[in-house]
Amino acid sequence: VFQDNSQGGARALNRAAAAPAPRRKSLLVTAFLSHTGKASLPTVLPVTVQPQPAAHSGYHLIGFDATGKRVADVQMALSAVHVDREYPPLELEGVIPAAGVVRIAIVKAGVTLVGRHASAHRPTVHLRGVPSVRHGAAKIRWRAADADGGRLEATIEYSADGGHHFRTIWIGLSHGLARVPARYLSRSAKARVRVTVNDGFLSATATSRRFRSPGSAPYVKIISPTPGTRVRNDASLLLVGQAFDDRLDVLSGRLLRWMLGRRLLGTGAQISVAGLPAGRHRIKLLARDIFGRVGSASVVVNLRATRPLFVTLRVPGKVSRKAHRLSLKVASSLSAKLAVRIAKKSLGSFRVDRKLRRLSIHIPTGRKTLKLKLTLRSAGLHTTVAVAVRRR
Repeated sequence: VFQDNSQGGARALNRAAAAPAPRRKSLLVTAFLSHTGKASLPTVLPVTVQPQPAAHSGYHLIGFDATGKRVADVQMALSAVHVDREYPPLELEGVIPAAGVVRIAIVKAGVTLVGRHASAHRPTVHLRGVPSVRHGAAKIRWRAADADGGRLEATIEYSADGGHHFRTIWIGLSHGLARVPARYLSRSAKARVRVTVNDGFLSATATSRRFRSPGSAPYVKIISPTPGTRVRNDASLLLVGQAFDDRLDVLSGRLLRWMLGRRLLGTGAQISVAGLPAGRHRIKLLARDIFGRVGSASVVVNLRATRPLFVTLRVPGKVSRKAHRLSLKVASSLSAKLAVRIAKKSLGSFRVDRKLRRLSIHIPTGRKTLKLKLTLRSAGLHTTVAVAVRRR
């Protein structure tokens, strides 16, 4: 796995963009130095940027014209990158004016480390219609050729505003076909794609006509809990997720809904729930964009049954001997069934959960003290509490 800490030339371009000078056609050169000192030069890309400010790495990027005359010389920016299970190489980036340059070389202390000469022919590229979108994926087709027989690398960019602004959606070897998720081509009535092929020095670009892109429902990911999570069903369960629409805007708040079956658990990117029923459950995160399209993700969790407990139980200490009803306030650690009895006589059965609920119990009149038994039952487990209510 290769990770480029410079973000694909972004640092060199940003340095160039910061200089107070007009933009001009240039070449962005990226090279790598191994721990043994061996240099490789994978890309030379045409860009239009401001001149690069002076660096102090000691590595010079030199451009030569067709006569061999030196026409450009800049010091390259130097940074470290990471490669899994290998010695980290150094990355060199530099931007030089493209005018008249047909050969480049990277030089340190008068020694040429690596170089490249422009091929005799510029590659060609032609788009084969507009992208086709089906089953959540977009196919982009093109024809590219290089009279010099070299390998071509392709870069695909997408514009949702008719070509005023483009963003890169795919990079790879040019085989004439690329498949990308439909969400990479956000919904637009004036979409365009642009394909650029590069032979290592020279490039060619083709831009599509405008077309209508359907885009895609939001991309949704559940971060927590992880699949197969096992917890007690009376413990708090942290639900964390994220969602992006096809314009890469973050969706949040009420646009995100956490569901357990048809039950709404809450809204937002992060919530905490407790007291869910025991068993194996699939929790879903639904995300809705401004067009009403809904994307979803789900995760299965295993909730281990625990004994329900009274979180709140408020019973009057005394009641009138003529009273026909008794008011209780109850909240349970779990969604449970509450049974209220006097001796062997049932006074009612109620569904309770963590939300405080007021219950009205029909009671007999008389002088005798009411000896109530309140039993919570959930997933085959129960808790019983005895309460006495005096008559007055």
